[in-house]
Amino acid sequence: LSTYTIMIVVLYDFLFLNIYIVTSLAICVYEKYNFRKPLRIEMSRGLKSFCIQLPLSNLAMYFCSFGTRFSIWGCLQYIFLFDLLVFVFHYMLHTNKWLYDNVHKVHHKTIHVSPFSATILDPLEHIIIGILPTMLPLLVVDIDIIGWTLTNACIFIHGLLIHSTIRIPYDTVLLGPREHATHHLFKRTHYGFINPLWDIVCGTATYPITRTALIDSI
Repeated sequence: LSTYTIMIVVLYDFLFLNIYIVTSLAICVYEKYNFRKPLRIEMSRGLKSFCIQLPLSNLAMYFCSFGTRFSIWGCLQYIFLFDLLVFVFHYMLHTNKWLYDNVHKVHHKTIHVSPFSATILDPLEHIIIGILPTMLPLLVVDIDIIGWTLTNACIFIHGLLIHSTIRIPYDTVLLGPREHATHHLFKRTHYGFINPLWDIVCGTATYPITRTALIDSI
């Protein structure tokens, strides 16, 4: 491994670990979460799972071929394809009984989620939901490693936000915490991550729980 590659991996890990801890704690404090045992257990499970996921992501990065230029259009294309793949794989994890029972069920042990819940995944699910949607768009989208990292940082923060009760300014257009809370409660609705279109097309966009019910869940 070259010094440059090692430096990129170290910076990548440092960035995402700090995003995870700082953003999650900030949301919990802002939303007045109760830091009693259930949340502390969730924090521990999330951190352990995240530390397993990072080496898998680093390995995938090593085998990827990134583009040579940064462009907003490339970032938007990447987000579109990433989100579509996440929906397809997430739908598959719920509709295939073996995959749900042996892979995705780990994530759904938490019904009332916190930001730390976002990373609680079986290692195989991290490959299916994390690595594959993250890496496959690189086959057709021209995006450099800087644009890819920044775009994934935004995607990651969105994942933390939707596993919370916080009100986000764009949730009238894109999927937000209410939709994802509805998914964790009922499991057969709202498989999408960012774009509501996929759920609308597939008929899985059942109206989400109310804002009051979401707040009451904490």
